[in-house]
Amino acid sequence: MIVLEYRSVPNEFGNMIEIAASTSTVPVYFCRHVHHVPTDNDWQEMQVVKLVDVATGEKPRLQTTVQVCWTDTALHMRFVCEDDYIHSPYNNRDDLLFHADVVEWFIDVDGKGLQYYEFNLSPNNVVFDALILNGPDKPREYLLEWNADGLRTSVTKLEPSEHERSAAQTQKPMHEQSHVYSYIIELPFTDLNTTPQDGSEWRINCYRIDEDTSKERSYWAWSPTGEINFHVPERFGRLLFIR
Repeated sequence: MIVLEYRSVPNEFGNMIEIAASTSTVPVYFCRHVHHVPTDNDWQEMQVVKLVDVATGEKPRLQTTVQVCWTDTALHMRFVCEDDYIHSPYNNRDDLLFHADVVEWFIDVDGKGLQYYEFNLSPNNVVFDALILNGPDKPREYLLEWNADGLRTSVTKLEPSEHERSAAQTQKPMHEQSHVYSYIIELPFTDLNTTPQDGSEWRINCYRIDEDTSKERSYWAWSPTGEINFHVPERFGRLLFIR
């Protein structure tokens, strides 16, 4: 976990954005604005974060990195996943993908933990999405009928030259026996009924579930929750939008 104390941060033009001083035990991601759908070259310039064990924060068996940026109309994300075995039997939208290999991201645009969105993306490019209602003193509700109608995704296996560049971003070579997959997400802000501005802050967490050949499952996260449980909104990291 990261502890940050700061009063201002620079945007991409070198101007300082004033931020109230704070100390946080959840990580912060500085989400840069780009003027077009990000290219491979754009991703090379973006902040990279690594997933760790969701309960302990320890280094995982396989490497997963996440990057995020935004345009005027959409949030863009990229997961790069080292993988030596894929278990992914699902084919239909809103199948319960979290019972197999999957990457996930949860978004709370209000930051109050009372309502947030869950997204899953399988290695076969199948999507699960839901609206989660998390009111106080009530059972959590999962509205599976909600869909992000404009969501666009892709999953591709990277060639060695491509994943070597991705590994270079994190200064760690990928495991020699593994393949590397890129999960690309474009989520229009219209699906979330809000558009961020320069300096806006959302709460977000990113996860991965992986099953190995012995059927043992691993659970990884950007911001560890302290348990094998992704639905811990108070542990969501902070996504800070900057131009």
